[in-house]
Amino acid sequence: METLQNEILCFNISGFSVFIAIWFYAISWLNNKLTLLKKLGSFFLFISLISLTVALVFRGIALHFFPLTNLYESLVIFAWAVIAAYLFLEWKFKINSFGWIVSAFLLIVFLYASWLPPGQKQIAPLIPALQSYWRTIHVPPLLMSYALFLIGAFSSIGYLFETKFFNKSKEGKEGIRTTKETANGVKINSYVREISEKAYFFDEVTYRCVTFGFPLLTIGIITGALWANHAWGALWQWDPKETMALVTWFIYAAYLHLRLNTKVSGSILALISLIGIAMVYLTYLGVNQFNFGGLHTYGKIE
Repeated sequence: METLQNEILCFNISGFSVFIAIWFYAISWLNNKLTLLKKLGSFFLFISLISLTVALVFRGIALHFFPLTNLYESLVIFAWAVIAAYLFLEWKFKINSFGWIVSAFLLIVFLYASWLPPGQKQIAPLIPALQSYWRTIHVPPLLMSYALFLIGAFSSIGYLFETKFFNKSKEGKEGIRTTKETANGVKINSYVREISEKAYFFDEVTYRCVTFGFPLLTIGIITGALWANHAWGALWQWDPKETMALVTWFIYAAYLHLRLNTKVSGSILALISLIGIAMVYLTYLGVNQFNFGGLHTYGKIE
């Protein structure tokens, strides 16, 4: 009981830290000169990451195995992945301007996880289908890829806003840069039409997110097939979740192909990224929310 109470406390601390981070990031976004507030936003997100890590450890101690058995635990690990991915990208590529929207999304995830019915949050023995070491190999890479694709989608939205509203007069211009330059610490894309430095930045951040996320998605799908062969006797069942995961893989494969080998416009790339994140949602949560059926019904809310 004490372990469970400690887990809930750490979860609440993590959620409250995210709430504080929203305000620091939002105010610094409105005034770029307030760099201290950006650092405070990052600090509170880091506190949230540590608290969520401790909460997962307490949850694992209570369960006596890796805490990935229901929708609640899946959402907690997904939130952990989003925070970790964002902080890494913020450190590597200086994407501080995304902090407020990432933190706001995280708060929604925390609230959703908190409001789940007790049946999706209680500590219970593993069902037979999940009693396998493949569970800890298959699911975490997928959740981390979803986190990266999500941040990439936010960047794609930023690109579309930048090109369609703030630099609309420049959008139709021809002329493509053929050299790599640096914008806010990120090498800009030589294939995107010359609109603005910020647009190049958004495009490159999306590309980096997909570049990191795509191999993880591939690993998740391959290990999922191996687990299916172990559990059900076949590598592929054309289950709705499997099928949508495969469609998601092809969407991001198409994104990378177009981004690296053609001179397609940044707007098309951004739209492909948004289609991809929509498929991620359907694969991750939509299967059970819309009652698509199939073998993957562990996170269904009754």
